[in-house]
Amino acid sequence: MTDEIPFEEGLFDLGGGAHVFLSGNEALGLANAGLVVSAGEALVIDTLYDVQHARAMCASMDELTKSAPVRYVFNTHTDGDHFFGNQVFSADTEIITTEAASALMTQEHADLTAKLLNTDTQPGGALQALAPLGRPFNFSEVQVRAADTTFNGEKALRVGKLDIELHELGPAHTVGDAVAYLPELGVLYAGDLLTHNPVAVIWSGSIPNWIKALERIRAFGARKVVAGHGPVLIGGEITAAIDRGIRFWSSLHTDATRLFDQGVPVAEAVARMNIESYPEAVATLPVIVTAIYHERDPNIPYLDLAQAIESIASQLAHHARQ
Repeated sequence: MTDEIPFEEGLFDLGGGAHVFLSGNEALGLANAGLVVSAGEALVIDTLYDVQHARAMCASMDELTKSAPVRYVFNTHTDGDHFFGNQVFSADTEIITTEAASALMTQEHADLTAKLLNTDTQPGGALQALAPLGRPFNFSEVQVRAADTTFNGEKALRVGKLDIELHELGPAHTVGDAVAYLPELGVLYAGDLLTHNPVAVIWSGSIPNWIKALERIRAFGARKVVAGHGPVLIGGEITAAIDRGIRFWSSLHTDATRLFDQGVPVAEAVARMNIESYPEAVATLPVIVTAIYHERDPNIPYLDLAQAIESIASQLAHHARQ
């Protein structure tokens, strides 16, 4: 085994019992997951966006988990592409997430996702611009399996002979973001908090807290970071991605805060912000700006999932016409 992990679909060995299931594709909803195996037990970290993808992931893990049943599943946060696959695991598998995340892991979330990304993206539908995003997934099969165990702050797990530290770092990307760290191996599973290219959306979290979360991830000193999307980060790539994320969020936060202080409404702020250096924010900028405005004035609500998805569709359609 070499340190370099190709960004291809499949299960890859990170050493010492840690593994990563990579999507091999950075399109929306195609997430990565983790597997930790030690002394006849296993932990799965995140469970992908629908039943078929979760089953395919489990099939790739079968050779390892047939002698090490999955004792725990840890969901890093509340985006469906990290927990909608929970149902494929056996009833005696313990599902773990933060208390804040657990409150949003509901069947209503899955049903709304099915409506928005499967039904409303059909030809002539209100969200037709998002059709490519929903096409790989069948959300109608998702029966949300909620967490069995929740925690605040930190939680320690023992999987076989390996210690696993769960650390709550949200609200950041979402209200309940958390990471899993294997101190003996120097491997950290970061969810969407740290990726090669920033996951450019704040659902109901906080940019200042996200920046703090990136600094906390830096402090772990991990040698390998499994990102929620995109390639595994190794060595200096970790520092580079943390720095990139801090620049990205600091720039957007500074610009939007200045416009808020000038009394500029959200829609006008979105139109006036220059994001040429951050094209990944084109589709989600209204969602991000609204979250920043909420931070300054709690009477300005976050966009809910339906509003956010509709906003993203509108942005994509607008930029496609330009």
